[in-house]
Amino acid sequence: MDSNGHTVGRVEEGGVSRFIAMRKHKEHVARTPEAVAKYKERFLKQLALGRSPGVAARNVGIARSTAYGWKQEDQEFDAAWVDAVETALDGLETQLYDSALAGNSSDAQFILKHRRREVYGRREVYGNVDGLRREVYGNVDDRPQQPDFRNIPMEEHIERLKRLGLPVPVIESDEGDFTQGDPTDANHS
Repeated sequence: MDSNGHTVGRVEEGGVSRFIAMRKHKEHVARTPEAVAKYKERFLKQLALGRSPGVAARNVGIARSTAYGWKQEDQEFDAAWVDAVETALDGLETQLYDSALAGNSSDAQFILKHRRREVYGRREVYGNVDGLRREVYGNVDDRPQQPDFRNIPMEEHIERLKRLGLPVPVIESDEGDFTQGDPTDANHS
């Protein structure tokens, strides 16, 4: 056997001896309905554990193309395949969520970006931005506009801070006097 697990055989041609790697053939999958059902069940269990279809097929001892053939021919198996993949994704999502709750900040960011996309998702799109906006909103001018805080009067900023119970900053006016709070208040200190 070589380092890849292939059986090495000796071949003689024209008086010259050489060694070649011979592949080990896969076991023949039984074709009885009972045996096929067992292979399908084992394959689906591998998918539910999060294995890719190729790895699941190899672990079960069938060709990947056999599994895809079953998927194409058998609607019930196809539905079970989708369900097994969803089960694996649910498990992965649970692990990711647990990791985020345990303090892994990158996992927390990932979860927030995908579960609360409207709040934490990417705000910037690269490439054809106008084309994407037209696709999402129709006319580019119809998209929601973000508030421009630069155009809000100082009095409104101060009123918002007060409503939120936040400290109001000390503001120096052009005349050199200092105001705390509402600049229109005559009793400021």
